Amino acid sequence: MDINIILIVGFIVAIIAMTIKYYSHKKALKKEIHVLMENLKSTIYSVTGKTYDDEIIRLFITYKPSNALQFGKLVKVIDHGIEIFGTQKFIIWLSEPVIALGDVKPNILLNTNIGLEQLDQELGRIAHGI
Repeated sequence: MDINIILIVGFIVAIIAMTIKYYSHKKALKKEIHVLMENLKSTIYSVTGKTYDDEIIRLFITYKPSNALQFGKLVKVIDHGIEIFGTQKFIIWLSEPVIALGDVKPNILLNTNIGLEQLDQELGRIAHGI
């Protein structure tokens, strides 16, 4: 995939995510937030070719990637986690402390490139039963 496309889409995802957060704090109408969520879904789909549940889209809103590399890593970790656990169990796994990660909740690591790499490595160990 062309890096310029990833950069543009990463930027668009960040803008839409910030807009959704703004409106949700302003208690905007559900319809407006729904439209923004659908825009975010279609933007992410245009890059990844995948459709995600609303719970996963909220991860993109909460842990909005700051650059294209981070966007790519976030998509990779999310896909890896869904593949291993399924969507609902992955969301739960993200919110519970993991001993192998120093008793840290995985969702805390979603904000940085290093954290995303740690999560991907841990998911790989889980996938291989290590």
